[in-house]
Amino acid sequence: MLELLLKGGWIMYPILACSVIAAAITAERIIYYLLSRNKHKNVFMEISGLIKAGKINEAVGLCSSGNSHIDRITQTYLENYDKDKEILEESLQITATYEMRRLEKYLPALSLIANLSTILGLLGTVIGMILVFAEIAKAGGQAEMAQLADGVWQALLTTAFGLLVAVPVMAFHHFFQIHVDNCISDIEIQISRLNILFGRKCSVKFDGLADKYDDLANEPVEVGTDAADVSGGGVY
Repeated sequence: MLELLLKGGWIMYPILACSVIAAAITAERIIYYLLSRNKHKNVFMEISGLIKAGKINEAVGLCSSGNSHIDRITQTYLENYDKDKEILEESLQITATYEMRRLEKYLPALSLIANLSTILGLLGTVIGMILVFAEIAKAGGQAEMAQLADGVWQALLTTAFGLLVAVPVMAFHHFFQIHVDNCISDIEIQISRLNILFGRKCSVKFDGLADKYDDLANEPVEVGTDAADVSGGGVY
């Protein structure tokens, strides 16, 4: 493998760097998604029972003990359920924005690496072919088939290596994006359930969240601040 890497030329090194970065991002995302799984599988049933019993604080405490997007969006709702609709929706929007940032972190970089690896591979092949035909031209157009084949297969190494990096990266990016989409659906369903439970009509708009709440999403907010302050919003 090392011999093939050396034969591919200098273009192999940036492709190799892309593979290392992609591996690190993939490992980080897998670990994060595993650690942030919803441990309370029946959290809504438990919360419903606590709310019907008038134990709102205990319901909030149950959510705060979790580490999933569902736990945090539910906690935000419970901390602001008795506020005006505008305040409740604004708080939910801020929390949803923050959760989206966490879920989608590094995914654009994975997409970039997949495309960049492919392009770098093709660039290496083009450069290699140029060098091969330059040598043929120097020889007055007289070149043995063995020499020509040797130059061509070495030039094709970069394309093969670039695709070898890009294909699994694209697969992981697609898998991660599906997970993010599922999490968005989970958030929407949870808010709808809470609306039914409290008789409210609130919603979260995921389109354009990053533009509207860019500064708020970048700074975690401590849970437990005054719910009337929209900047608190139950996000931490």
